[in-house]
Amino acid sequence: MGGVPALPALAQPKTYDGRVQNALDVVPLLEGEQLLIVDDLTPGELNNPVWCTYGPCPNCAFLIAQDGTIDTVQTWVGASIQDAIDALLQ
Repeated sequence: MGGVPALPALAQPKTYDGRVQNALDVVPLLEGEQLLIVDDLTPGELNNPVWCTYGPCPNCAFLIAQDGTIDTVQTWVGASIQDAIDALLQ
């Protein structure tokens, strides 16, 4: 995976547009083909649907196989996710 660059200091966004801007700030740090999801932030039923689906774990990593099943979950995403990715791709 190589050296992972440090993330910029980002404030907790209070709006969806703020979340999008934070995501845009992080995109240049991603390597390869990755999907970055910006969760909805609106009052009501659709507020944070991704977070509500996977659980209240702000620093988790979910490695999702091509068939849509969750292969690996890390409660604190780290470099060891690369081992799980390599194993899944073999």
